[in-house]
Amino acid sequence: MEKLPNILYKYQSFEDQYSLINLINCQVYFQDPTLLNDPFDCTLNPIIKNLNSKEKLLLHNRYISSSGNNISFDDFINNTNDVNFGKQTQIHKMITEFYQGNPVLCLSKLYNSILMWSYYTEKHSGFCLGFDTRFEPFNKAFRVNYKKEFPLLRLMDLISKNQRDVNKRLSPLLTKYHDWKHEKEFRAFHSEKPTTFKYPLKALTDIYLGLKISDLNKEKLLKIVSDVYKNNVNVWEAKPIQQQYQVKFNKLDLALV
Repeated sequence: MEKLPNILYKYQSFEDQYSLINLINCQVYFQDPTLLNDPFDCTLNPIIKNLNSKEKLLLHNRYISSSGNNISFDDFINNTNDVNFGKQTQIHKMITEFYQGNPVLCLSKLYNSILMWSYYTEKHSGFCLGFDTRFEPFNKAFRVNYKKEFPLLRLMDLISKNQRDVNKRLSPLLTKYHDWKHEKEFRAFHSEKPTTFKYPLKALTDIYLGLKISDLNKEKLLKIVSDVYKNNVNVWEAKPIQQQYQVKFNKLDLALV
């Protein structure tokens, strides 16, 4: 398991009205995984073939009979084949509940990715926050795996309360198509529906200003750093590197701005 980086980063856009609200209130937002920008992200198609009688009994008792369906277990096990298992309304409900019960916070180990600055901060006009991973919720982040194939998950892994199986459930939420590997992403999860999570002031260590940030938005951020964080945050300003497809970040002297 990869060691958690000392700092994890969150790219932000001023187009999102909550980006400044969250910063002022020292909080981050855990969102519904189905609303992420990659339509293939967090796709869950559990394997439902070859369930034994014990597994079918558990499935029947926990999700089918609880729905008010009066079908007996004998009829259920004899008349339900592997294919139409996946068509059961309760199965879809179970998958929906799984997603809604695992809202996600997306982070990266990089603060200087040209691509992420381009499409997560409105073409470099936003900012990027750096968080100390010794503090919650950042200390509970997991590394995202990048693969060419969809992750496999047995239906019973969703039902089981065994901790090992519980960990398996996170696999679809921690797997992305390999073309996204440049993001070096980490994800933290929350046990409640999409919600905010307050972090201690000292968890925020750095704020990086985009190359095209407006003077007005720069002033807004500096005021928040002064009023809320008492200037105990490093603020960095992006500058282009001549004849290179890169930017550098110069640290601002907050006593002079």
